[in-house]
Amino acid sequence: MAGFEVTPEAQPGPCYLLRSGRHQPCVKDDDRRRTYPNEKFDFLGYTFRPRRSKNRRGKYFIKFSPAVSDKAVKTIRAEIRSWNLHLRSDKSIEDLSRTLKVTLILDLIHALEKLWKAAYVFHAEGSLEADLWVLDRTLRILLGDVGQVVKGIRQSITKRALAGAKRKTLEGVADYLYRNRARMRYDEYLARGWPIASGPVEGACKNLIKDRMERSGMRWTERMAEAIVQLRAIYLSGDFDRYWQFHIEQDQRRLYPAGGSVVPK
Repeated sequence: MAGFEVTPEAQPGPCYLLRSGRHQPCVKDDDRRRTYPNEKFDFLGYTFRPRRSKNRRGKYFIKFSPAVSDKAVKTIRAEIRSWNLHLRSDKSIEDLSRTLKVTLILDLIHALEKLWKAAYVFHAEGSLEADLWVLDRTLRILLGDVGQVVKGIRQSITKRALAGAKRKTLEGVADYLYRNRARMRYDEYLARGWPIASGPVEGACKNLIKDRMERSGMRWTERMAEAIVQLRAIYLSGDFDRYWQFHIEQDQRRLYPAGGSVVPK
């Protein structure tokens, strides 16, 4: 529906089609080079606005994408300042985490990067053997056996009498995993339903927002973008049918405050 945009009420409710001239769009990227009064919006602590990106060929372009919002940054900074960390310079990060009741979790992706480096010492890059080696160690780590993985790497250094760059690489990987073992209790984190990698957040940004908001020819006002994202979140959560029945009931009460009933079709 090129040339039109939908503008909802403050809460998800009846939507009306308006000529795009009534409201200025806020999305701007390489396909939309004009300057508009509104070129960004905030959602769930992220600000979506034009940003410089790089494609797989190394070419830079302007893309409408998210990053932490200024409001969220201010909130985070205020919270951190309230901790008075500058008065606790004698404390380690583990001591601070216990004091502040914060659980430190090493992003699983960082652990995997180290495992791949170790795998390429033993096997050719891109080989099935390297894939299986990483898979086996990853499963052990997810089951809480970080210590056994470290022990196995160190034993391999000794048994194979490795030296030079290979030895240095493996020792670095083993030391990294051992040093962060207290932050790699992934079996406990998963049992509590905690995220162990940043992928879910990045995936949610893509699935919830990018796949819906960046289609060809789309123009959004800030209010419209907020409403559509709310509806998409309800839909992706599997609650749309229940929400829609609730929406009908609320709309019925608004239109006919004296009474009346809703007959589902």
